[in-house]
Amino acid sequence: LTDDNIAARLNGLVARGEACGANPMCTTLTAALVWRDCAVVQWVGDSPAYLYQAATDSLLRLNVEHNLSREPGERISDSDGGGVLTRVAGGVWSESERKCLPRRDTPSRVTVCLAPGDALLLASDGLPNGLAPMDERGSLARIGELVRTALRREKPAAETAKMLAHQADAGQSSDNITVNVLLVVGNRDNREEKHHG
Repeated sequence: LTDDNIAARLNGLVARGEACGANPMCTTLTAALVWRDCAVVQWVGDSPAYLYQAATDSLLRLNVEHNLSREPGERISDSDGGGVLTRVAGGVWSESERKCLPRRDTPSRVTVCLAPGDALLLASDGLPNGLAPMDERGSLARIGELVRTALRREKPAAETAKMLAHQADAGQSSDNITVNVLLVVGNRDNREEKHHG
């Protein structure tokens, strides 16, 4: 789903007489391309990406949120009342053209190496918000603890993702919760990827 697709769908709503208004219609997006022993992670917005490294038994946050507290930029409303986003995927209403135009915000990117026993997690911000609201270190510690437990019990990726989502939901997250997990098993060509949304 690209900015062009989102803008086209919004303009379809406008053509049917459904108002889009002056507010931007947008979403956050975090995605990863895994090739051999590397993962390229790109994002716009505040959906987190994490890497659990088996060699150091540690969980790292791979990306930095695109919000006013982290970088200057145009103010984009955040519907859950949290930080104000500066980059998103989607469309923005053009009063002069009377239609939605693609935003085309530039994503940020990081490349990481993967090793057997590692786990790559892509999530929506409902995951950390449900585990430790407004506490970045606390949520990182809790996610790391849950991932460590799942890996020690040899849980499949799908079960790990589902467990993380349930834990965040039990914490009454104020946002949607999506969790994608990739476990690196065996050699670099033998991986398992599942998701739960």
